[in-house]
Amino acid sequence: MSIKNFKDTFGNVKDFRQEGKIKHKLIEILFIAVVATIANADSWIEVGDFVETREKWLRKNIDLENGVPSHDTFERVFENIDSKAFNKAFISWTKKISDHTD
Repeated sequence: MSIKNFKDTFGNVKDFRQEGKIKHKLIEILFIAVVATIANADSWIEVGDFVETREKWLRKNIDLENGVPSHDTFERVFENIDSKAFNKAFISWTKKISDHTD
């Protein structure tokens, strides 16, 4: 499963943020949050720690043009994101993953 598949699946989640105030791409925030959660992060602080310790690996998959998002950024985004759209994308993505595994 490639990052392209992730972007294609989660690309339908609308970015609610004001365009001039966006520092980090929504798709990158979503990717980091999902990967960190899979890696057992269970708080936004742990997601922030995950991204700081794995920045080199993350940059192989995403741009991170403005550095790594803070744990506060993750919290703000997920407090305001369309949870139904995110849930729908997540379910679709996990179904695609399960098609590639036994």
